[in-house]
Amino acid sequence: MWQIQALSFLIGLTTMFAAPARLALRTRVTPEGRELETNGLIVTAQRAASLLGPITVGPVLAFTGVSALFFAEAITALVAAVLLLGPFPAPRAQTATDEPARAPLPRTPLGILRLLVLDNPRELFRFVRGDGMVFGLTCTAFTYVFVVGLNSVFIPAFAKIRFPEVDGMLGYLIAAMGLGGAVGGLLAGRLKRVNPGLLYILGNVLESLCWLALLAAHRPYVAVGLLVLAGILESVATAVYMAETQARLTDDELARYYSMLLPTNDLFVLLGATLAGSLVAPDRLGVSVGVIVFFMAVPILVLTRSFFTPRPQRPDGQRAGQAIEQPAEQSVEQPAKAG
Repeated sequence: MWQIQALSFLIGLTTMFAAPARLALRTRVTPEGRELETNGLIVTAQRAASLLGPITVGPVLAFTGVSALFFAEAITALVAAVLLLGPFPAPRAQTATDEPARAPLPRTPLGILRLLVLDNPRELFRFVRGDGMVFGLTCTAFTYVFVVGLNSVFIPAFAKIRFPEVDGMLGYLIAAMGLGGAVGGLLAGRLKRVNPGLLYILGNVLESLCWLALLAAHRPYVAVGLLVLAGILESVATAVYMAETQARLTDDELARYYSMLLPTNDLFVLLGATLAGSLVAPDRLGVSVGVIVFFMAVPILVLTRSFFTPRPQRPDGQRAGQAIEQPAEQSVEQPAKAG
């Protein structure tokens, strides 16, 4: 058990460096103006993996054992690392003011905790407050991943409580979301003429209605169909989120943005999973779904106006997000330092 805990800790530690860098790297391979289409394809690849993973795991377990899965995951990680060696296009030219001032890292456990829980979210919001769209996307990212944490407990419980007679129902539900996610990623690229703010709102609100309808699903195929639809809507909204942040932020700003966002996201995932422990029970499925719908839809509706903020005008040679700033007379450096 201690080996598994140590492995989980090390994977989490490396992820906190690799994930922001990988997300920021998308700007190098995305043609300007095609952010939604490109991110839709990336989302499709990610969701397709949730289908291929279980299909691969089954034969591995059948012919070898659990231990082989650790080696299989290590091999896939090495393959991914080789692919990330590039070559990639060079970063776009940016001015010297793009480089933000770096605060020293805390040296005590209490300082680290304060950085994660208090300083990091506060500085993140100061960083994004100059662009209404990015501000709205950031706020609703926290509430959405809270639901993701809750669903990590709710979906297995729902499969067992509602369909105890169906062997492997959890696998069917996860595969349904993966299938829907793959389709949604492809669909997102074809919706680039739709206002991205409207697309983001509809994706989240309609997905929340899918979860609400799940309460009335007493047939396995109905539940599977609803989660396919939920997966489609989730991927469309995710592609919009990725595309808009990428289009509005410079390469350096995007890396800094995700490095601040992801730790706070993880905190909200933890809160959602923790709350689910007391919510999910045979006689509380309605309460669980109510919480899911509330945190998925209400913040989106409250911040509706922010999702229609036009992209800032950008100077030649800079990305659209270069203009996330305070009034025009202030330099780009000031909000970057604040972040």
